[in-house]
Amino acid sequence: MNKDNQPLIDALNSGLDAVIADGTWTKLTAEWYKDRPTQAEQTPQGWKPGSKAVQIPAK
Repeated sequence: MNKDNQPLIDALNSGLDAVIADGTWTKLTAEWYKDRPTQAEQTPQGWKPGSKAVQIPAK
């Protein structure tokens, strides 16, 4: 994805927000990644998806 394509980034973030908000993301990760922590265990308190409020450390 082109990092300069802001309309696409916004659309993807909106889609992610929607599937997280309606529980689809949690359902799918629980079904397909049984050994992973739950969304509640992975998500920092107060974080809004797409907000860039949490920085992911570089590996």
